Amino acid sequence: MGIFDAIKKSIFSVSFESKIMKTIDTPIFIKDFNKESENIINLNKILNINTDHEMKRKIDNEINLQKYVHDSLGKVYFELKNSPVPFYGLYNIKLEQGDNKSDIDFLMVTNQFCCIINCKSHQGNIEIDSQGSFSRWVKKGEKNIKEGMYSPVEENRKSELILKTIINNQGLEKLPILSLTVFTNPKATLNFKDCAEEMKDKVIKVDLINAKVKSIVQQTTVAVYEEIKVREFAGILKGLDTSVSNDYSTKFKISHSSENILKVEPKLVVPTLENIKSDEETLVKALKAYRTSIATSNRIPPYYIFNNEEMGKIIEIMPKNKQEFISIKGFGQVKYEKYGEDIINIIKSVTA
Repeated sequence: MGIFDAIKKSIFSVSFESKIMKTIDTPIFIKDFNKESENIINLNKILNINTDHEMKRKIDNEINLQKYVHDSLGKVYFELKNSPVPFYGLYNIKLEQGDNKSDIDFLMVTNQFCCIINCKSHQGNIEIDSQGSFSRWVKKGEKNIKEGMYSPVEENRKSELILKTIINNQGLEKLPILSLTVFTNPKATLNFKDCAEEMKDKVIKVDLINAKVKSIVQQTTVAVYEEIKVREFAGILKGLDTSVSNDYSTKFKISHSSENILKVEPKLVVPTLENIKSDEETLVKALKAYRTSIATSNRIPPYYIFNNEEMGKIIEIMPKNKQEFISIKGFGQVKYEKYGEDIINIIKSVTA
């Protein structure tokens, strides 16, 4: 009996519509997928300051790989955004409990269940045997070679354990945890070779996500918690997220020295300190201090946070809310998630 069957309670008299959440009617991502990958943005910055031809080639290859991965995640996001099941969603979160860490591509939170969704972009014939072992057949030259794979179901199991600890700590012990591995490459085929039904429940192709999610709702009991409680829990999970964008500078041997950073920063467009108002001078100092602090703690160049030209725009526009912040060139949803509220609060404290 699979995990989805294990939580099934056959209440055929209860309709699908009566089971789903009522306070929201569509999926709401409280940590959203961004069409513009921050990893790709950072790689392009490194590419622009690198002069070594061979290194530029390697960086360009990494950019293409990241685009491929990001496009694959975009397919899953598109399906989830159009799900008939309303839920609170989180994209790309890292959860930690002690020494244990878990990276989750997408997490669905409803008042019936939590569902972990991790994505794989492999191509070829993916085979799952009776022992639950994964392998794939790939063509190398004229031959088809069988390669072993680390089980994505086992990866999800570890994520389930971490999430279960967090759920228990929040007093939501009755909330079931499910997980799915979604293969996004249209050239991939799934061969369930004598594998257990439980495994078939956990591994699907991207075009079947919404059918699977709907079936989970239909096979699961009615709500186990009030909707406001799971909404608050989704916010707690967002607060526990420790994910950061990849630091490619070490991999591609980019120095973080102040000498190199100064060479690539745009020319300062902020008015000179002698000519600006005292509150603007204070704001410049506060923003620079914040930028340095974040850059140091994350071991990244300060201009990754915002460069001097972008700081000038901050001072010019003085954003007071999210919409004003993301309207600034160079500041989108990703940067708002990381720095937006801090910057807005700095502006409010200086100009109050």
